[in-house]
Amino acid sequence: MNVLSSPVVAMAGVSLYVGLYHLLIFLRRPQNRTDLTFALLCFSTVFYDAFCVGLYNASTVAEGAYWQRAQLIAMAFFVPAFLWFVSEYTRQKPGMIVYSFLAYYLLAAIVQLVDRSNLTWLMDRPSIKQVSLPFDLSITYNEVTFGPFTAIQSLVGVFASTYILILAVRYFRNGNKKEAMPLILALSLMYAAAASDTLVGNGIYHFIYLMEYAFLGVIMLMAFSISNMVLDAVTARDALNHSEERFRSLVETINDWMWEVDANGIYTYASPKVRDLLGYEPEEILGRTPFDFMPAEEAERVNALFQEYLRNRKPITQLENIVQHKDGRLVTMDTNGVPFFDGHGNLAGYRGIDRDITERRQVEKNAQQREAYLRAILDNIPFWLWLKDPESRFLAVNKPMAQDSGFEHPEVLVGKTDFDVTTPELAASYQRDDRLVIESHKQKIVEESIIKNGVETWAETFKFPIFDSQGNVIGTTGFARDITERKQVELEREELIASLESKNAELERFTYTVSHDLKSPLVTINGFLGFLEKDARAGDMEKLKNDFNRIREAVEKMRNLLSDLLELSRIGRVVNTSTTVSFRDLTDDALALVHGQLEESAVRVVIQPGLPQVFGDRQRLTEVLQNLIENAAKYMGSQTDPCIQIGQQGEEEDKPIFYVKDNGIGIAPEFHERIFGLFNKLDTQSDGTGIGLALVKRIVEIHGGRIWVESEAGKGATFNFTLPPG
Repeated sequence: MNVLSSPVVAMAGVSLYVGLYHLLIFLRRPQNRTDLTFALLCFSTVFYDAFCVGLYNASTVAEGAYWQRAQLIAMAFFVPAFLWFVSEYTRQKPGMIVYSFLAYYLLAAIVQLVDRSNLTWLMDRPSIKQVSLPFDLSITYNEVTFGPFTAIQSLVGVFASTYILILAVRYFRNGNKKEAMPLILALSLMYAAAASDTLVGNGIYHFIYLMEYAFLGVIMLMAFSISNMVLDAVTARDALNHSEERFRSLVETINDWMWEVDANGIYTYASPKVRDLLGYEPEEILGRTPFDFMPAEEAERVNALFQEYLRNRKPITQLENIVQHKDGRLVTMDTNGVPFFDGHGNLAGYRGIDRDITERRQVEKNAQQREAYLRAILDNIPFWLWLKDPESRFLAVNKPMAQDSGFEHPEVLVGKTDFDVTTPELAASYQRDDRLVIESHKQKIVEESIIKNGVETWAETFKFPIFDSQGNVIGTTGFARDITERKQVELEREELIASLESKNAELERFTYTVSHDLKSPLVTINGFLGFLEKDARAGDMEKLKNDFNRIREAVEKMRNLLSDLLELSRIGRVVNTSTTVSFRDLTDDALALVHGQLEESAVRVVIQPGLPQVFGDRQRLTEVLQNLIENAAKYMGSQTDPCIQIGQQGEEEDKPIFYVKDNGIGIAPEFHERIFGLFNKLDTQSDGTGIGLALVKRIVEIHGGRIWVESEAGKGATFNFTLPPG
């Protein structure tokens, strides 16, 4: 055997060993077809190397042609094995190009086996090459020239190698640099060996053919890469086992139940925690659906939601559902899960966790009930209740406060301030109190105004600071209760006290006046009784007659005083039925009663047309007008054109204001209040008792009105008074 054949025999042995090793690996783990395709690649290299040994030792051209044909048949298996191996190695599914190469090389192997024509080899054209090598070595290649089919087969090999290089580069660009580099280097060796063989075959330089050495380089490079991949896989498997161990520990210690279902919702995995949550062993869960453990209505509801998740491939997020425990009790679960897919992008199922939230839901339910009870209490307390943050923004209010402030629901006020609820003045006052409470850390109780249903009312307000666990003020709270009625009672009491004090003062003045005014006639009577006795003894009939007249006048004056006092006492006690009556009719009634006095004084009366109706005691109201008209006519003075005007101008508290105006002597301002007092007469020479205007004031006030005078001395007088509308 030629000495140069020894290295090739050694290379064949190495390739055979590597091939058998990876074939055994494949038999132990058939799921990894990379080892199988690499073993086939090694075996095809073994055959190629063996046929090279035959060519090196061929002594005739015919013998050389035989081994050349065997080499091409081996190459017909080597290239498809290489393509298949690269597809598995790069995890790229073989396409039409790969299958086309496989079909062609199957055809090439058959043609090389059966054809003996010039199609494959030109037997009549020897191609003997004598190659001189260093160290006085030489080798003779007894070869024949390629036929057209064999030449094409060699060219297709170049195309196949180029396609493999493209796959390797694509694999490199996809981020698999470590795995792609050995493959690219191996292809580089093959291209270099092919170029060398071409140069040797064309006599460019003298050296042995290097293709078998290149094949060994490919085998060694890829064996090294695969061994690294195996080592990485072992490392990854160890890491995975460690991770799985940690995951298993985590799964078995957390309080949540982890599960997996397929695309039909059937459990394919259940962690041991299901035993604690539902009372079932994991084996009892597998093969069943979640809906098998739910009440009928709940199963229907959740299944509909699950189908929706499946259609949209959406994650399951916080799906609350009711599951029946093995002992029959109901458990509330919070379910979360994500979809997972197979290698073709098809939905394979869902993985997720279930958490028992029964206790939490019960706590929330109890809290909601307590909140509902508290809200019911707060919303039915007839007080305003609120909670504010340090900036005086409302955090919560009760229903009475919201509704009295014009808001339908309390929640509408959350985030608002007093300026959104009431007038700017009141809001500013409230916020000043809030700041005072926060700064002083003390409560404040104040009586203040509030706007309730659009009406300003009185409230008693209690304001308190709110403290956190460190004693810092984090807001204010308080309540306000309506004390308008109490305030009204207090005001009425104050008014009553004032009225009683006024009446007491009036009574004192009345007592003084009565005692003074009644004393004068009695003194007169007593004095003239003495004169009467003296004149009787003297028999002076003229003086007796004068004495009797003076006594009679005193008695008449006393009778008038007593009559007016009786009339005044009856005001407010003896009341006729109140009716609606035209003020013009009242005026006409009064004018009829004083007609003679007006005629005698030639007083002209002007009545405003269209006077409104009033409501009251017709007789008493007529007395008011009668007294005012009589007074106006009495105090005309020397007026050449005495005139009295009667009419209405404006309103006061929805009550019409009437007036009786004259152009008489007038009343000085300092006497405006005095004239309405009992027995107060500005003209001491008049024949009246001075009780008329006191009667007028009493009647007007009994009807809920008030009376006042506008006048100056010498400029006439206007008596204004209000009466309830009819």
